[in-house]
Amino acid sequence: MVAFLAGWAVEAGKAADDGRPMAGDLLSDGRYGVLVPGTPVLISYSRYPGMREFRVTDVVRFDG
Repeated sequence: MVAFLAGWAVEAGKAADDGRPMAGDLLSDGRYGVLVPGTPVLISYSRYPGMREFRVTDVVRFDG
């Protein structure tokens, strides 16, 4: 999970710098949701453009 988050942060930062859309789906509360490929895990995050930061707000593992 840590390796995924590290790689995702680099790619998301590049997308933000280039003005490309953010990874994942925009949620109703303004956060974004990303499914971790090959896992039952959803990560929610907020973007803070003026601070050049992303904050992971939730990591949810689904049982199924």
